[in-house]
Amino acid sequence: MPFTEPKRTDDSTDKVRKIARLATLLLELRTEYERRPRTDLLVQIKERAAELNELAGSLPVAVPNNSQPPALPNTSG
Repeated sequence: MPFTEPKRTDDSTDKVRKIARLATLLLELRTEYERRPRTDLLVQIKERAAELNELAGSLPVAVPNNSQPPALPNTSG
């Protein structure tokens, strides 16, 4: 069964799925590079990381630019 693009390419769910696929691919490329360092693998890692960054930037939610982790909910109450 050939891969087909989703009907609604602007759908956040599809973008998140693409991000997950790219993250998995990056992990596989990292493992391969650790085993056999090659320039072509570095090129692929750089290209996939750029794709991942572009997709993350296209998500409709803005990410705050601070170094503080999100607060945990108070459950003691």
